[in-house]
Amino acid sequence: MRRPPFPLPAAALGLLGVATAFAVLGPLGCGARTDLGGRGSPSLDGGASIDGAASDARVDSLGPCADGGPPPTVYALDGNGVLYTYDPTTGHSTALGAPDCGNSNIAWTVTASVDHAFIVYTDWTLDVVSLPSLSCSSTPFVPGQLGLDFEFGVAAVGSGASERLYFYGVPTGGAAPILAVADTQSYVLQKVGDVLPVPGPDSSLVNLTASSDGMLYAFSPLGLVEQIDPSTAAVVRAVDTGVTTDGTWATIAYGSKLFLWVDSDVVGYDLASQSRVSDNDAGIGAIGASAVGRCPGP
Repeated sequence: MRRPPFPLPAAALGLLGVATAFAVLGPLGCGARTDLGGRGSPSLDGGASIDGAASDARVDSLGPCADGGPPPTVYALDGNGVLYTYDPTTGHSTALGAPDCGNSNIAWTVTASVDHAFIVYTDWTLDVVSLPSLSCSSTPFVPGQLGLDFEFGVAAVGSGASERLYFYGVPTGGAAPILAVADTQSYVLQKVGDVLPVPGPDSSLVNLTASSDGMLYAFSPLGLVEQIDPSTAAVVRAVDTGVTTDGTWATIAYGSKLFLWVDSDVVGYDLASQSRVSDNDAGIGAIGASAVGRCPGP
């Protein structure tokens, strides 16, 4: 996501003075399972336990599929609207082109599933881009449902008839974020629940990402990562990563690591050990990124 090119609405003034970005993960299902979020009692801000919650998110390794298929593909959108593929293991990016959706507003963020990407614009409409052709069309999504008028994070999960979009944001007039979900036929939002425990007000604007098993991860530009149960909206783990930005940011869930993309820097982060494991300059600033693949689960 990016810093807003316009004054923030009044409801956002008490939140964060920068825009948010999000990224999302489509179904990966490749290779052996490893633990992204750690097992056992979750932690808050790097150590405090959250009573009554349990963290058991698992994702696939960086290796190819068991049948020898390719590893996931990462798609990223830069601030100029150019779509790239990106390899988080090497830091190499390749430009694919700029989808022309006919929207004169600025692209806010992007998320992707196996066959297509979704671009959110600063009029808060949602367009869908076919992959790899980059042909673009509008969706019937109506902004403002459940009070989510602006600056929401979005994550795609699943494919085909089971594909869903999760939305994380603070409703207009509200003080805390909610989690909502929509199918990709009607695009009608249904509230999953309140995001609890509530993050600090400066961490309520997030990039939202899904791991291969559908667990959600919300990344604030102040460095907070929340692991969220998609069925209840409960925060089962929260870690202060120390990875921050006042510009653009995105998130990739790839293998056993999260990759926190701030400006042009992509930081590999292991939530289990709460440590940085890699650092690459991508050469571009992403406003959204997603890792997607076609491999079945083990």
